[in-house]
Amino acid sequence: MFKKCFFVLIFFLFGGILNAQNFNSSFSNSIPDWDNYEFEYDFWSGNHRPFIELNYGFGKLKHHDFGESFKDLGLIELKLGYNQIDSYDASILEFKNNFFFISKISTRIKSEIEKNGKIETDMLRFGFGENTGYGYGFNGFSILPYNGSSFVWSKIDVIDPIYGPILNSGKDNFDKMANVLERYDGNFRFGQISEGGINLQFGDLISIGAAYEAHVVFPRHMFWYQTGSYLIEKAGQGAIGYFVEEIMDNTPEAGPIVNFLLQNGLAYAMYTLRKEKMSWPFNTETPLTYET
Repeated sequence: MFKKCFFVLIFFLFGGILNAQNFNSSFSNSIPDWDNYEFEYDFWSGNHRPFIELNYGFGKLKHHDFGESFKDLGLIELKLGYNQIDSYDASILEFKNNFFFISKISTRIKSEIEKNGKIETDMLRFGFGENTGYGYGFNGFSILPYNGSSFVWSKIDVIDPIYGPILNSGKDNFDKMANVLERYDGNFRFGQISEGGINLQFGDLISIGAAYEAHVVFPRHMFWYQTGSYLIEKAGQGAIGYFVEEIMDNTPEAGPIVNFLLQNGLAYAMYTLRKEKMSWPFNTETPLTYET
């Protein structure tokens, strides 16, 4: 477990070093002047400003083979990180947030405990990720639509695991569902989150926003399959990024919306495919998923 955490952390830190050139230089098409090059660590420092974010949400834990077996959940989340907003032109912004987060997701946060024939769960999770996008700035007010992704570790506790619809689902299905729940119950599992949302920022102090999040919880971590699936998604994001840059060069006002729709459309498509195969397109297990 700790080896996996360490490897993923090194992966993100190394990614930050690869992006060590001043973020503002990404808006220039000129070749960098290496004689005057300033090294700047681009993950937790540099031009970034710290932020604290509190989130509340509600959603549902699902499994492709279980149907509507889980009770609705509530979410409370804390994010700590750094954000950076730069001007693309007079009214268009480019931004990036890097953050660490910890979340509590529970039936008890959403509603009163009722024996309504659905499985009750608690989840504790933590991880790190980034949100990126283009937005619009108007004299101290900004509209920032974004696409985000995170790596996450989740510990799911199943409350009264044999209660609910699985008792009436037949022996074969009961055994299958019980085996799946036992693999998650009380164990930390690695996963991946995709998020799309819009933040409204008022000056430098306050912002509010709304988002939709899709979380895949892997029953086990198969590194090469998961890496292959992740690289396929990143290749799609890169192609979209290139297309959006062409739009920004010609019609910058349309760029933020096009980027938001295409990047989040790709992320949701990949999430939908992973509902059945956790490391699509590879023939892998069906995971638990959480949407909020």
